[in-house]
This record gives sequence, C-alpha cells and structure tokens, in this order.
Amino acid sequence: MRIIDLGGEANYWRLFDRQMLADKGVHITLVNPGGVDDIWDEELFSLIDGDACDLPQFADNSFDLVHSNSVIEHVGDWPRMEAFARECRRLAPAYYVQTPYFWFPIEPHFSAPFFHWRSEQSRARALMRRRHGFRKGPRHRRGHARCPARPSAGQGPVPLPLPGRSPPRRSGPGPDQERDRGPG
Repeated sequence: MRIIDLGGEANYWRLFDRQMLADKGVHITLVNPGGVDDIWDEELFSLIDGDACDLPQFADNSFDLVHSNSVIEHVGDWPRMEAFARECRRLAPAYYVQTPYFWFPIEPHFSAPFFHWRSEQSRARALMRRRHGFRKGPRHRRGHARCPARPSAGQGPVPLPLPGRSPPRRSGPGPDQERDRGPG
C-alpha cells in the first residue's frame, strides 16, 4: 500500500505496529516544506521537500491513500486550503484528512478555551505576552523569548483558520464526512 502523508512526520507512524505495516507492504511518502529530519526507518519512508498544495511531480492516483493529520489549517487562506483539498483528491482514490473543528471550544494549537474565537488583534496581543521557545529576541522569564515589539506581532503568528461546518465555498465534489463525537 502506497501512502502519502501530507505534512506528516515519521514519529506519528510509531502509533502503528512496524511488523503489521511491513506485512501489509506499506510504504509512506512524507511531504513537508523543508523536508523531515527524524526518519527512523528508511525502508518504510520516502521524503519529499514540497508544497502539499502543489505536487506536480506525482501523476493522478499515484498513491493508494492520502493521509493528513491536522495540516490543512496550516497551509494558508481558503484558496490554499482548496488547493490542498484538490491535491488530496487527485493523488489517491482514498484519503483521510483530519482537521480541528472550529466550533469546538478549545483551540487545539494552544490548548486555550475560546482563543480561536477572539479577534485577530486580541490573539496577537495574547501571543505577544506568551512565552515562546522558538523566537529570538529579548528574554522573558525562564529563558523563553517574547515577541519583541507590538508592530511585529502581525508579522509573527499567522492566523490559523480552522475549517468550520460551512466553508465559504466548495472546491468540487466532497468526501463523506465523519464528525468526531469525542470520548465514548
């Protein structure tokens, strides 16, 4: 089985028994801008440095399954999300695309209640006050850097548009959808 994992990482696939994957003849192609550094099994994985919204190097139905776990909300605006969805439909006859649900009250990227429902300005102000381990700049308590100045806040965090129940428009025939009903 040929799987293309758009935006995925090799460590995610440790959830599955390696022997079971081998018995099923699974090969996984990981696609990420800039590639992936943490391959733990070179027989199981291939790496592609690429844009999941535009993969012209692959013909239609080059794979058996497209897999994407919480990536579509990171590709950009609605036209980029639509391009991502088109590539999912084009690359394989079957696909699994999971995304956080906008109307769930906990924002999944920050584990913060109601954060994604706040205005962009309010989110930017909150992020400026929040400690980040990946920013260079003036140090904040515990060695984490802070966003250096209010004008740069709009240049830092990119809004993550979580898809909701009704996107602005459809980009073609859609899949069957299953809504996660939570525990139980």
